[in-house]
Amino acid sequence: MGKNSSLFWGILIDNNSINILVQAEQGEGERIFESIELIREVLLLSIGLLTEQVQKYFPERLSEWVMGLDSLRDSILWNTHFGIGESRQDYGFELRIWETLARIPQVGTRLAPILRSCAETYEKSTLLKGGSRSDHFIWLSAIMAKCGMRDDAEKWLRYGIRSSQIYGYHKDITLLHLIDILNLVNQRQPKLALERCARVLSMVDWMPHLTDGRETKWFPQKAFAAVLKVNRQAAFDLLTHFSRSIARWKMQDCLEEYILSMEEGDPEYLWCLTELFANHFSEDGRHCNQIMETRQHIVDLVHESCSVEIYNEFENRFRRFILTEITPRHWPEDLKKELGIPGSTNVKNDNADSWAKPPSEFKLDGDIITIEGIAEKCRVSFTEFLKTLDKLKNQNEHFYERDLVNTSLRHHITNAKSLEDLISIKEYAESEGRWQDATVIEQLAERFVEFGDHANAISCFGIAYACYGSWSRWRDNRKYLAAAAARDRQTAKKFVLKECYESTCGSGGGYDTPPIAASGLDVLDEPQILEDVFNDFLTHCESMFAQLPKNDNYAWLKEYKEPSADANQLILNFVVDELSTSEIEHGERLIKAVTKLAIARPDEAIPVLITRMVSASGRILRRLLTVFYCLATHCPQLLVPHQQVFAQILEREDFFCRQTVLRILRRVDEASPLEASVNSSVQRIDKNYSDAIYYSSYILPSCSTPEFKHFLKRNTLFGFSKQVELMEKILQVPPGNLVAAIEERLIAQKWSIDDERDRVKDDWYGHVHPQGWPVVWITTEFQELVTETLWGILDEVAIKLKMSKEQINWLWQTIQPADPEYVFRGLMPRPLDIEPLNVHDKEAWFSELDAFKSLEIGDTRIQGDDGEWITIFEKRRMAQEETYNVPYRQEISLQGFLLPRQVYGGSYRLDELELWTERILPNSSMSVTIKQTQIELSGRGHRVLEKSDECIPIIAEHENPLTFLGYLNVCTLTSFIIKEFNLSFEGLNLLRNGEVVAKYEAWQEGYQDECYTREKLSLGFRLRVRQDFLTEICRCYRKLLCICIDEKREYYESIYHPEPNDSRYLRRYVLYYLS
Repeated sequence: MGKNSSLFWGILIDNNSINILVQAEQGEGERIFESIELIREVLLLSIGLLTEQVQKYFPERLSEWVMGLDSLRDSILWNTHFGIGESRQDYGFELRIWETLARIPQVGTRLAPILRSCAETYEKSTLLKGGSRSDHFIWLSAIMAKCGMRDDAEKWLRYGIRSSQIYGYHKDITLLHLIDILNLVNQRQPKLALERCARVLSMVDWMPHLTDGRETKWFPQKAFAAVLKVNRQAAFDLLTHFSRSIARWKMQDCLEEYILSMEEGDPEYLWCLTELFANHFSEDGRHCNQIMETRQHIVDLVHESCSVEIYNEFENRFRRFILTEITPRHWPEDLKKELGIPGSTNVKNDNADSWAKPPSEFKLDGDIITIEGIAEKCRVSFTEFLKTLDKLKNQNEHFYERDLVNTSLRHHITNAKSLEDLISIKEYAESEGRWQDATVIEQLAERFVEFGDHANAISCFGIAYACYGSWSRWRDNRKYLAAAAARDRQTAKKFVLKECYESTCGSGGGYDTPPIAASGLDVLDEPQILEDVFNDFLTHCESMFAQLPKNDNYAWLKEYKEPSADANQLILNFVVDELSTSEIEHGERLIKAVTKLAIARPDEAIPVLITRMVSASGRILRRLLTVFYCLATHCPQLLVPHQQVFAQILEREDFFCRQTVLRILRRVDEASPLEASVNSSVQRIDKNYSDAIYYSSYILPSCSTPEFKHFLKRNTLFGFSKQVELMEKILQVPPGNLVAAIEERLIAQKWSIDDERDRVKDDWYGHVHPQGWPVVWITTEFQELVTETLWGILDEVAIKLKMSKEQINWLWQTIQPADPEYVFRGLMPRPLDIEPLNVHDKEAWFSELDAFKSLEIGDTRIQGDDGEWITIFEKRRMAQEETYNVPYRQEISLQGFLLPRQVYGGSYRLDELELWTERILPNSSMSVTIKQTQIELSGRGHRVLEKSDECIPIIAEHENPLTFLGYLNVCTLTSFIIKEFNLSFEGLNLLRNGEVVAKYEAWQEGYQDECYTREKLSLGFRLRVRQDFLTEICRCYRKLLCICIDEKREYYESIYHPEPNDSRYLRRYVLYYLS
């Protein structure tokens, strides 16, 4: 070997080049599956060749080299595994490497630590699925034997053989059979029912680790149903356990069954419980149907147990729910018909050809004959029926018309005149085997009973019992066994024994023998033998899990004790637990549901919510405070008894908590004077937030690191950085100080960007479609962390710097969580004068925009006694949904302005004018409620300049941040018009002399039926003003009314595209000469 080569190999070992692979990391957004597969293929050859060279030229460093290879087992290259539609692990690639190295002289004896490490990894792994577990250990034992590790090889060989019996793909429905038997035994022996269920559930938990889930994903729901039949309270506790431990859609299936099985209950609590449903289903329409069925069931319960007034209220609530939250494509047919919504005709069917109907004409004696003709011939006589069938099978390539055969058999059974006729039919049935319609054989048996031939009747019941009606025939066919047992018990026992025997001899190898035996024993009323069968089968099933780590997740169910709280309290606590959801939209729906429940059932609900608030933190605390903030606005008297608890919350050094509680207690004080101690706490906090307290030496950190600033901006949503910038302006501190303070506090908590990056990735898992779009918007744990840190900093800054009342209010409007009016009122259904989007031809739809003129004159003709309404502000988003897509979308933005009377030129002249609206708030990062809008605009009262050549606003508007639980677009008339015409507010409507002259409308119609988004399908906000009142305004200011309309139409080929494939845009103006 040359000097250069020797130098190369020395550098290779000295620099421990293996570390390059060990330290490799996944790049941000990198898809590494293909790369890892290629690297693993190359490693087998490269590591083998390198090891040979090390053994040949550097034998003294061979042990060092092998130790370096051992470190690879901790790398991302080793520990990254992929499955198609499932989580699984496969270490076959490394076993090939160790097998190759074991053949190299002097290397095999050094592999012992690595191979023992492999055995430890495989034993602890729960994702070596099916036979793969056994394969890994048998392969590993073979390598150990080659390396001289005889004792280890023998140990793991035995383990591998035992693991071949593990529950896996080829046994994937065994537990389903066990659950069927469990239900039978629990009915007979209820005393140990919950213990049996707990033992079965312990095995059900392993399904994601042992199979791909295609056949076993329903097991938790089946096990839940078994518990529900035994003990409803235990089932509810199991439901709460499932909410933390299994896939969300499975828990929702269980929740659906729980609600639909209820025969009584408080409808308000049940309605609140239905808000736990969110769209986690990939099947079209499944989520919509689930929530409609559960809520319809609640309405039905109200109809049976409550007054007519309450029933009507729930009926209206249910109707509004459908109109606002369900996509019109899944509305009930009667509602579609009532509102003129066309039926759905766009269901995709990519396999239409594969479902083509078989031919309806066949050959018979050289002629072509239809199904109707065949049926007529078959009805002539039973003999003719047999002859015709035989000819059709011989003269046609394919003839299988089971419906025709069954109809003909029923005809001949009904019209049989003698036992001989029936016996002929029975002989035919016996010759046809098991794949028959058991109900036809049942009809034959009943005719034998009519003739008094009980022996043949029993025989027919036996044939029906043996038919393969479905995969769970032991459940479907038991009535035929019961009919036979009622006439001859011994013969019925023989039927069961025969079915068990033939099941064990069949191709299934006895997979359905236990449920057949159990069902038969249940019919034959043999409870003790039935329990013995279950126990034996349970022992067999548990043996298939013996190689897996033990878990005790259901010990509480084995020794179940009834909770002391009543059902309603448990429901409310469950809903409060769900307030911790990271989903923004779902969290908002839960806030509204809990608030309305607290109003409907204050005596029961509010004490529970107060108790939970005291110990709450994070999202639950923030959302509970939002609930109480809304309650304090509408019903402050309900919170009077709990003011001491809120005073305790004031002691938390958190600006959001303190400001929220201060506003709650102020409203409580208006209803009833606060207790002295509580009032003292309020005054103290108010004083701390005033300019009476000032720390002249207090300063914030000056700047953050670029890395943290970039990480913060990238991993927080919805303008968080802009919100922080606004706070810095309000506080009058240098830009970047708050971000620097956040970083300083996080570092003090031993926080690191590297650790947080992994947590953020985990938080988003399951909320982003694998193709990258669409997205279910969430707040990550990182955003929650920095938000709470920011609130702590704000509290400190607000206390130590001189703060005016105005500054405090602006900070509050930057962080306030909700508009109480919105929480209680919500959004209304789509107004009937707004037509739904209904596109049949994309190009024709786009070309409609060409028909509009850039400048039009509005129609001012008044129709009707009370005049017409003119829309002067509107933000509308419409969409047309199809199965698995929302192809057509339309956005309309409409704003009104007051222009000089003399306008020369076309629309280009209007583009040159300064058209503007009055801003309710100075910054878009701030939020405004309806009440704040009323106060702000009523308090301004300044008069507009009356220069005839100026444009002046007619509307005052604000767009709230997306994270604010309130109306997205708030709009009303300008402050000077309100003052000029002495208008008063009713919500955002404006009244003059008690008559509405301007009305604000906010509406919604459905959500997109897609599990990876919570986007509303269609929604809009608009302000409409009476035409006669607009005429007064225009005369008063000597102006024209100009409406600017921006319209965008978009086409999306797929819902998974964030950008449209085609779009059109148009701006146009409409002038109204109203003066």
